[in-house]
Amino acid sequence: MQGERDDESDGASEIARAGSMLRGAMPPIAFRDGFGDRTMARIAASRMQESPDVLPFNAMQRGFRVLAAAAAVMIIALGAHNTVITRIADTSFVEAAIGLQPVSAESILSYTSEAMQ
Repeated sequence: MQGERDDESDGASEIARAGSMLRGAMPPIAFRDGFGDRTMARIAASRMQESPDVLPFNAMQRGFRVLAAAAAVMIIALGAHNTVITRIADTSFVEAAIGLQPVSAESILSYTSEAMQ
């Protein structure tokens, strides 16, 4: 029990020593008073310069960037899933990546007979 406490205190002192060394190696960073207020004023001023007709377009543009990025990630994930996991032996790489199913006359006839019932 005593040995565990010694290990914990040694570990804590090592972390504290490493932290002080890291803080000593970093240059001092100091923002002058009012930095946040000046930054927010600059952002507000840049938005005020735009005409009100442009603001909805900018909002749509920002939304599109987020949705386009999400769609690109999903397309890549779906292509990887189709290619790596569900690839059938006799399909080409492109067919597997976009998820094309092999079609034969038998599969069409079975599909139409199921749809008719």
